[in-house]
Amino acid sequence: MKKILLGLLLPLIMMAGDLPEEKRWAVGVHIAPLPSIGVSYYWHEKALEFELYTAYGEDSTYAGKNLETSTTDLHVRKYTSGKIGGVYLSAFTRLSHMDGVLRDDYRAAKISKLGLGVGIGYRKFFNIKSATFYWSAGINLGAFILGENDIYRHNELFDLGLNDDDQGIVNIDLLKFAYVF
Repeated sequence: MKKILLGLLLPLIMMAGDLPEEKRWAVGVHIAPLPSIGVSYYWHEKALEFELYTAYGEDSTYAGKNLETSTTDLHVRKYTSGKIGGVYLSAFTRLSHMDGVLRDDYRAAKISKLGLGVGIGYRKFFNIKSATFYWSAGINLGAFILGENDIYRHNELFDLGLNDDDQGIVNIDLLKFAYVF
C-alpha cells in the first residue's frame, strides 16, 4: 500500500511549483468534516490568502428530524515562506445556522452562531501544462462566541466534537483540492 501511495504522490511532488503571480483566484472543494466549496483570493505581495467557503451537513437525531447545519467561513491565511504556498498560519470566523430538535423540550428550533479561531496548515501548488491546482491539509481550532451551545438532540456516539452544536470548533482538512485561475 505504501508503494502504491508513493507511486501516486511522487509524480505530483515532482510537478510541484510556485503559484504564478498572475493567478489570483481559486475555486476549491474539500471533504472533512463537511463537504464544502469555496473561493480564494491571493494577495501575492503580502503572501496572504482570503478564502470564503460554505458547507452543509446533516446528523441523524430525534423522531426523524435531522440536525441540519450550514456554515460560512472566512479564512485569512499568511504563508510563512513569504510567497503563496507551503506552511501557513490562519485566523477565521464562522457563521453557523442550525435547525433541529431541542434537547430539553423536544420542539424544533433554528439558531445562528458566530465563532472565531486560528489554524495551521500546508498548501502545495501543482502546474500541469497551463493549469494550476493545489491540495492542502490543515487544522483549525476555535470557539463560538455568540449563540447557544449544546442545545440539540443528535447522535453523540458518532459526534467526535465535529458539529457546530458544541462550543468548540474543530476543523480538520485532509482532502482539499482546487483549481487556480
